[in-house]
Amino acid sequence: DNRSGSVAIIFALCLTSLLVSAGLAIDFGRSASLRTSLQNDLDAAILGAAVKATEIDEIRTAADKHLQDNWATKYDIAAGTITLTVEKPTETTIVGTAQVQVPTTLMAIAGFSTVDVRVTSHIELASENVELALVLDVTDSMAGTKIEALKTSAIGLIDKAYADEEAADHIKVAIIPFADYVNVGELHRNAPWMSVPLDSEET
Repeated sequence: DNRSGSVAIIFALCLTSLLVSAGLAIDFGRSASLRTSLQNDLDAAILGAAVKATEIDEIRTAADKHLQDNWATKYDIAAGTITLTVEKPTETTIVGTAQVQVPTTLMAIAGFSTVDVRVTSHIELASENVELALVLDVTDSMAGTKIEALKTSAIGLIDKAYADEEAADHIKVAIIPFADYVNVGELHRNAPWMSVPLDSEET
């Protein structure tokens, strides 16, 4: 009857909305993870290229090769899928922008076949020594493939930074874990500036 038909139409509309919503959540989470990975890869590519070359064309070529090859190896896709622009607005500044179209899953139902992921990296060149601090998120939210991608990118960046034989004399790298707690050593466990729960409690 008419009521059955109306219910079927409403159910179909609700199901489509649920699928689109689920697709948005899945695809947004995937694109966010890829954005983090792409940002780390771009930072490593620009820094590594800047260490090896001085001319903008050489820096652009080296960065593009590193980024494309790393992306293709990591995600098993053809090189050339990332659009990379590298500029040198000043003598001491290099700006790189990477953009990639990430295929969607359920969002394709709503007509969105890809999600645009875009990141930017700024590198300041120095004629003297360089100190680089890597603040790495190692909280539970990074469990699984995220933390593995973080490790790969961080190691890749450090390898590129020290690729030149003289780099060790001019580059210092600090690794700072971003976590709930940081081990400051037993020497500071009762320092007045510390405010953490006790290691254990007696009952």
